[in-house]
Amino acid sequence: MRFFTIDVADKIGSAADPSDVREFTNRHPELLIEIALSPQGTTLKANRQTVEDVARKYLAAVWEAGRIYRYIAERKGIGEFIPEISMDETDVPQSPLELLIILAAIADEKIPFKPSPRNSPGVLTKVSTTVETSRNFLVNSLPTWR
Repeated sequence: MRFFTIDVADKIGSAADPSDVREFTNRHPELLIEIALSPQGTTLKANRQTVEDVARKYLAAVWEAGRIYRYIAERKGIGEFIPEISMDETDVPQSPLELLIILAAIADEKIPFKPSPRNSPGVLTKVSTTVETSRNFLVNSLPTWR
């Protein structure tokens, strides 16, 4: 099966409309609870402002990824390719909490989720949908973060 890299790094930081950010946060109350990432003993805990700040920064990029994914899916067929969303032209790698919020936005766009850390050890800025799937990905990937 072919990979299609959807590079949306240039959309990171393109501000999303405040009402869209509020709607996203309201749609994902699960992001506001403490999430244990055992066995590392790490937990993720976000408040509403943190979720809104991350959403404001990344929603436009994820929406663009969704638009491009649907364009490819219309031509290739759903399940006939593996989408990989690239956000690696960032200043610093996304934190585990930022990544969880990004994954929730990806799930909203109905982009199939198959995590694949393909960068060098120590840096993870690519993700190739549920909170549990995201939590499992983060548990298995945390050692690769700085």
